[in-house]
Amino acid sequence: MPVAGSKASDHVEKKLREVGFTGRVSTKLSEKEKIFYRQEKALEVLKELIESGQHKPSEVTLFAEEVGRGGKRRFLVETFAQFAMEKAPKAWPKDKKDRGHFYEVILENRPCWLYFDLEFSLESNPKLKAKVVMHAFRKTLEAFCQNVLGMKLDTTKMLELESSTPKKFSRHVIVKALGEYPNGPDGDGVQRALAFANNAQTGLLVNHLVKYAEAHRDESWSLSRYLFVEAPGRDVEQQRQVCVIDESVYSRNRSFRLLFQSKFGKDRRLDLDHSRDDDIFGGKPYPAIALVQTMASFVPEGTELFRHQLIPSDYGHAQAVISRISRGGSVGLRRENGSISSAQCDPLLNHLVCTWDETRRLNEVKFDERRCAATNVQSCVELEGKIITVTLGNNRFCWCKGSASMLTAAALHRRATRYPPGFWKACGRRRTS
Repeated sequence: MPVAGSKASDHVEKKLREVGFTGRVSTKLSEKEKIFYRQEKALEVLKELIESGQHKPSEVTLFAEEVGRGGKRRFLVETFAQFAMEKAPKAWPKDKKDRGHFYEVILENRPCWLYFDLEFSLESNPKLKAKVVMHAFRKTLEAFCQNVLGMKLDTTKMLELESSTPKKFSRHVIVKALGEYPNGPDGDGVQRALAFANNAQTGLLVNHLVKYAEAHRDESWSLSRYLFVEAPGRDVEQQRQVCVIDESVYSRNRSFRLLFQSKFGKDRRLDLDHSRDDDIFGGKPYPAIALVQTMASFVPEGTELFRHQLIPSDYGHAQAVISRISRGGSVGLRRENGSISSAQCDPLLNHLVCTWDETRRLNEVKFDERRCAATNVQSCVELEGKIITVTLGNNRFCWCKGSASMLTAAALHRRATRYPPGFWKACGRRRTS
C-alpha cells in the first residue's frame, strides 16, 4: 500500500535498496549539469562520475527523453533510484494520457537483461491473434533454451509490457530468470537470475533464437511459424514475411522505451502486464519499483552473468559489426514462396557494404569513422527471382541533407537480370539510382 506523508520517499528508497540499488540516491549534479542535448557529452559526464568514485556503474546511467518529432531527444545523467522516484507516478495511473516520453539508454559496455521488442502490423495480419503470437513466442523461447542452451526456462518469471494499438501489436519482454542448469557446472540445478555482459551479447543470442525459429517453423510440433508475419505497407504482390522479434534493438547505446512512457506524439503508453505480479513482485508493486525492475539496463552489482559456449565471453559491439558481415560463407535468402536458399556473402555483400561506407565517407559532412558505426547487413530478400534486396543497418546518411537523418533508410538492390549492376537508395525526399 502507498505510504502517505513525508515518509513516502524514504519508504520507496528502502524498497529500491531491497531490489538491488546501492550508493547515494542522487548525483551531486544540478538540474542544468545533468541535462544534455548531445549524447556524447552526457556520456563524458557519466564517465567522470564513475571514474571519480562518486558512483558505481551499477548505480548511475543515462536516460533519454523525446522532446520533439523526428526522434529529437535530450539526455539525462541520473541514478536509477532518483530517476524512478522522480519520474514514476505516485500511484498506478488510471488516465491513459498520464505519460512521459522517457527511454533508458542501454549502454554498450554495461550488463543488461535478456530483452525483446515484439511487434507486427495487425492490419497486415488481420487473422493473427496477439495471444497466439505471445504463446508461440514463449513456447519457442522455452524450446530454444531447453534444446540449444540446455536450460529450463520459467516463463512465469518473464516481465511483459504492453503498448499495442488497434493497428499494431507491440510488446516488450524482459527475461531475468533465464533458466536452470540441471547438469550445469555447479550441479545444483538452482534457477539463477542471469544477465549478459552487454547488449551485443544479448543480440547475438536473440539472433540464434530467430534462426532456431526459422529452422523449425515448418515442423508440426513447433509454434514458431506464428512468429513470422506479413510486413506492413505492401501490396499483395510485394508481400514479404518478417519476424515479430525486432533484432534492431541491440545496437550500441540503444534507447529503449520505459514503463509508463509513450512515443512523442503518440497516445499509447507502455503498461505493465499485471497477470504475473504475484509471481514476480509478490503482489502489485509500487510504480517506482516496477519502473526500475522493468529496466533492461538495471542489473544490480554482483549479478551472475550469462555463460555459454554459444556466446564468446569477450563478444561486444566491435565483434558484432564484424560478424554481421561474413568474409566468407553464406547468408540466408527467403524467396517469395517461403522457401530458403543461400547466397555467398563474399564478395557481393561485402562489396555493397564497402561501397556504401565509401559513399558516406565522401559525401557526409563532418564524417568521422571513429564515431560512425560501420554499415552492416540486416536482411536479404529475393524478389521475383530477379532482385536480391539487401537492407543495411547504420546507414542513416541522407544524400539530400548531406548528413545523418533519423528519417533515412536505404536498401541496395543487386539486379540479377535485365539491368546493369548497381544500387538504389531511398529517403523521404528523393530517390536516386
